[in-house]
Amino acid sequence: GDWSRGPTMPFLTQEKLAVMAFDHKYASSGCSVLDGLIMQKFWNYIVAFLPLKHDPGATFHWSAPNTMTLGGLMCTFIPTMVLVYYCPDLESTAPTWVYVLNAAGIFIYQTLDALDGKQARRTGSSSSFGELFDHGCDALSCILGTLGSAVCLQLGYSWSSFILMMCACVAFCGAHIQSYYKGSLTFGLFDVTEIQFLGIFLYMMCAVGDANFWNTELYGVPLKLVPAWFTIVLTSLIILGNMYVTSTRKPVSYASTKVHEIWLGPLLEIGLATGWFASSRHLFNGYDFVLFMLAIGVLNAAHALSLIIAHMAQAAVGWQVLLRFLPLALCATASISQLVPVRQAIHMCLALNLVIFFHYSISVCYQISTFLGIRIFKVGAPTAKDTRKN
Repeated sequence: GDWSRGPTMPFLTQEKLAVMAFDHKYASSGCSVLDGLIMQKFWNYIVAFLPLKHDPGATFHWSAPNTMTLGGLMCTFIPTMVLVYYCPDLESTAPTWVYVLNAAGIFIYQTLDALDGKQARRTGSSSSFGELFDHGCDALSCILGTLGSAVCLQLGYSWSSFILMMCACVAFCGAHIQSYYKGSLTFGLFDVTEIQFLGIFLYMMCAVGDANFWNTELYGVPLKLVPAWFTIVLTSLIILGNMYVTSTRKPVSYASTKVHEIWLGPLLEIGLATGWFASSRHLFNGYDFVLFMLAIGVLNAAHALSLIIAHMAQAAVGWQVLLRFLPLALCATASISQLVPVRQAIHMCLALNLVIFFHYSISVCYQISTFLGIRIFKVGAPTAKDTRKN
């Protein structure tokens, strides 16, 4: 594998690894409007330009599916961090080039996210690892993209900012909870691609016109609340739809975790984050809100990985996954009770959640890539053989 050979915790048993490697097959249903009309044609055209032959002696391949996936994440992470640097209070304006950079970053991320799977199939390097790596990077991009949109709209440390970002987190987990019960990932007519283009539109409006445009009022309502609450309402309806489907439809045979148990994680996240935000919002200053939402987003990404792995390994979602909400609960309690200043509590929460996320993600990546016999950032078919008895 490409990861350090240091000690990693064996989160996955050999049986689960075998199911992920040999039994799981990626499945999706539905197609959004833009994907069906334009984007699939564009992506199929672009992927044809990527090389099929690669130097086996190279350290990594730039056109390897996982390299493209990680590159896409960086195209979201770097522009968002530049934007936050200029607008830490989520109310300031940034130079024009920063908005253009963010719009370009979303488009490049969207393109690479669509091409990685197509390139994997072209080069015969498709694997369960690639699917997991793709979803893991998507989980981080989800909160980064939403944070950038809140900065662009100058929402500040408001309830609109907080609810928008919590909706994004819960919707991401909700999609994979539904996938766990249905056996496939479902896409609606208005889905990720459309939301990404909405983000590009917001950034270009700020770049081409006046960034303060969103502060103008329409019938007494700040214009910035229109796209924010349109997204919030739409995302909330999607989440309620996920809850309805998982509660009423017959699940696939391996989905043994009860519905109320699997939704407990996102609901716990909402409760703890809302309580902390409500009690401490007036104390936020500088980068506090950004770091607070990144702490929630990283935690959400780790939890989403657990849901995705349970789906791919056809296993139950163990109650142990809820233990990772403990740092959030402790830091929130310490901050609300004024045992620790709010800024220090946020820093501790983010640091602990980053350790949890990277320890978990690196451990499972190392386990799966080693089991499959693949190099993460190189093109190559898995060499693992199914030695299980029928």
